[in-house]
Formats: sequence, structure tokens, C-alpha cells
Amino acid sequence: MQSKSILCVAFLGLIVSLALGSDKSNSERDSLKGIKEMDVVVEHFSDDQKKLGFNTDSFKTQVELRLRHSTIKITENADPFLYININVHLIEGQRVLPIEGQRVLLNIEVRFEQPARIIANDKIMLVTTWNKGMVGIGNLQWTKEIVDELVDKFINDYLAANQK
Repeated sequence: MQSKSILCVAFLGLIVSLALGSDKSNSERDSLKGIKEMDVVVEHFSDDQKKLGFNTDSFKTQVELRLRHSTIKITENADPFLYININVHLIEGQRVLPIEGQRVLLNIEVRFEQPARIIANDKIMLVTTWNKGMVGIGNLQWTKEIVDELVDKFINDYLAANQK
């Protein structure tokens, strides 16, 4: 049990350091220049996560509306795409209850994936060119707010890279 707790703390430390430790904002922002359209992909939730109120379609709609409101064109099944991954973990000792306010451990990642040519072998692959994340303990409402904050950071960088 103690080793599981230590592993969890180490994992959280790694995620926080990745989210906060590197400031690649200029190169990340520059990678968005010239992007005309994108899709939004939200990772699916497990049945237990759905019982807590987490819904893939709800998050997809939330993000798409935010992007469209900022004049970013959304196209289904397009490469590139904005990828949203929300990992939800029950805090030890809790049961899955359909309670809006239930607090869970969360790892939220928003990243932009786009095709890029690999110099070494001249292949085109999807690569992450923009990435932000957050780790914390919260509920469904807090998760929605953090997703909005991370998407707003993406929108700000996208608009800065694509000034008219």
C-alpha cells in the first residue's frame, strides 16, 4: 500500500514538472502558424468515470464552442486536431457515486497534433506541437474550468501565430 502511494506521488511530481517546468511557448506558438482548420478529439471515459458525470460529448461540445467563438474553423476527422485527455482516478477509499461534487484525482492534458515530416526517414507522422496540462484534486465543475483555461491558452497562442 505504501509503495502504491509513493508511486502515485512520484507520478504526480513528474506530471507537474512536465506541465510547469518547460516553457516552449514560442516554438509551440510558431507551430500553429498557417493552420486553417482542425478537429477536436476527446479521449473516451470509462463506465465508472461516466457514473461520476464525465461525458465525452459534453467536453467535445464545450471545446468546439470555445474554438468556434474564437473564429477557429472546426472540421470533423481532420488532421490536425486538438486532443483533450482527462484522466480521472478515485481517491483511495472512495466508491463510485453519481455525485456532481465528488472529488477525484485528475490529470488533464490539452495538446495539438499535426502532420510533420520526419527528416531522418522523410515520413509524415502526427506529432504533438503544442501541449499544456494540469494535475489536481477536484470535481467535474473544476475539471470543466481547467479545460476552459487550457483551451484558452491554446486559442491565445493560435491567434497570436495567425494574426491577420
